[in-house]
Amino acid sequence: MSLRNTLLAFSLAAITLPGIAMADSASTDTQAGTSPMHHMGPDMTEMMHKHLDHLKTDLHLTDAQQAAWQTFADQAMDSARQAEKERKEMWQHHQENMTNAPAHMQDMADHMAERARMMSKTASAAKNLYAQLSPEQQQTFDHDMAEQRRHMMKRMRIMGMHDGQPNDRSAPNMQ
Repeated sequence: MSLRNTLLAFSLAAITLPGIAMADSASTDTQAGTSPMHHMGPDMTEMMHKHLDHLKTDLHLTDAQQAAWQTFADQAMDSARQAEKERKEMWQHHQENMTNAPAHMQDMADHMAERARMMSKTASAAKNLYAQLSPEQQQTFDHDMAEQRRHMMKRMRIMGMHDGQPNDRSAPNMQ
């Protein structure tokens, strides 16, 4: 899988996971009467920090590659922090302001546009780092990103999505 396709998959996951998590938590929250935030999964910044630490160790970076790595890691962490902040703000906003469908769709579109902007910046930093990696390091980077994508897809399935479609568990009760 190319770096571009891997980064696009990450972008898709970053854009869709918060919305899926909110939908899943909304349906289970009303049934169970529990706090919705615990349904949204682990903190994105914590997950990103662990992922970057693991990736850096696996890449065995040279001193000459450290600056490009740091730029990439800083941008990835900024993106994760922003996504986590937006996720919490969006959840709070929708709990306090029950908007109509078009307003909700516009909120989601605005959120997706911001996530796409952040992903573009992260992709640029990744491209710069990737160009400085040896072929073996590139293979490690590609493999690691593919594993991360599989992990995200698994989380999406657990949260109620399978192959882009809601599973029976997450389908709304239409009775």
